[in-house]
Amino acid sequence: MQSPIFLVTKDGLSNDIKEAIAKIMPSKVYIIGGTAVISAAVEEQAAQLTSLDKTNIVRIAGQDRYETSLAAAKYFNEAGGSICIATGNDFPDALAGSVYAAKHNSPIILVDSSLSNSFVEYLKSRKLSGMTLFGGEGAVNKGIEEQLWSLIEK
Repeated sequence: MQSPIFLVTKDGLSNDIKEAIAKIMPSKVYIIGGTAVISAAVEEQAAQLTSLDKTNIVRIAGQDRYETSLAAAKYFNEAGGSICIATGNDFPDALAGSVYAAKHNSPIILVDSSLSNSFVEYLKSRKLSGMTLFGGEGAVNKGIEEQLWSLIEK
């Protein structure tokens, strides 16, 4: 979609981000994360800056960062045949991998030390032919990698 990604604080937009949003004047704003991590004040600031109505300010969230990444993957429904995986315990791998994922029409899903049932069901519902892991075994452990390979069509 060639949309910028802004990393924001919980309670407000910095002046630099406000200026960037005002310059871009997007037709839609996506807020990825629940109100516990990005407050309603940020949503209100984005609406004021863009003059968008509530239907064009879309919040995508789950009960935690892992379920939020899954909710984003489902919402944007990338059509590629592969999936990108990064640890949810630190952000650089997923952030750096976002360009790769976008170029390959692949969602990035965050994982921890095990896969949730909802994530396994999501993988089973897609016809995946491959995956890309961002980070070493310290980030995405071998057990997760093996479980993922077992869920991908051969």
